[in-house]
Amino acid sequence: ACNYNPGAIFDDGSCLTPLPGQDCIGQCILDSDNDGICDGDEIEGCTDFNAANFNPNATDDSFCVYFGCTYEEAMNFDPGANLDNGICEFSPITNPCPTDINDDGITSAADVLNLLANYGELCD
Repeated sequence: ACNYNPGAIFDDGSCLTPLPGQDCIGQCILDSDNDGICDGDEIEGCTDFNAANFNPNATDDSFCVYFGCTYEEAMNFDPGANLDNGICEFSPITNPCPTDINDDGITSAADVLNLLANYGELCD
């Protein structure tokens, strides 16, 4: 009891005991991260308000989820994102040789024939 009296002869019901996990002055017995919250009362969760999985009741920070484009080669790459949101935008690949229709690395008669074979077709 916090108010233990060694001279008392009998229990008069006035003993005061600390709350579980605390000492007689209300300090945590175990607080491994020294944040003033007893280890047994800690709530794991993301404490960053800007994260998708923010937990307003969390007292002990854990993994936070940030949605965004996670592909560095994308035009809208988000270096703060750790979970891809599926809306990455990539610049169109431009052919350095636009007359190389069959993409074999050279402009040749095969390209002209390919062009003539598809002449008049609608493009998507």
